[in-house]
Amino acid sequence: MIALRCSPSQPSVVRRNGLRCPALGVKISRVITERDPARSKLLLALLIIHMSASLWHHIHNGNYPDEYPNIPTGFPPAMAIVVWTVTTVVGLAGYYWVCTGRRLLGFGAMGIYAAYGLLAFFHYSLAPMSAHSLVANATILGEGITAVLLLGTVVLFLVRDRDT
Repeated sequence: MIALRCSPSQPSVVRRNGLRCPALGVKISRVITERDPARSKLLLALLIIHMSASLWHHIHNGNYPDEYPNIPTGFPPAMAIVVWTVTTVVGLAGYYWVCTGRRLLGFGAMGIYAAYGLLAFFHYSLAPMSAHSLVANATILGEGITAVLLLGTVVLFLVRDRDT
């Protein structure tokens, strides 16, 4: 048996795509590549898409509360933007922490942000989908679906981090 000196302790290791074996001069690829969440275009794209969908929902909810049956009234429209800003700062801080190596804290914050987005579906516990306007349904579903996608991606990265 040939002993190939390809160990993760060697400086030539490339963790993201596999490891380089100097004895053979080739790169050995892994079946499942380990992706760095801080460099994941998917994670950043889903965060931006969810932020946009959430902003759309909060603006619409604040400006047209009559299109959302049975929600409490009397809040100024600016309150929706304040709430969106506070929650979005949590999501952005989470992404920053992931990028700076504090992955558990970052994924936790991003998970909380995505879970907050799932609360958009709460509108349907107050009134059925048919009682909401077309645009209200679009904003609710937009925020809720993007929250599911973001939360699923965060959980996937957490599971991958646990296995490494």
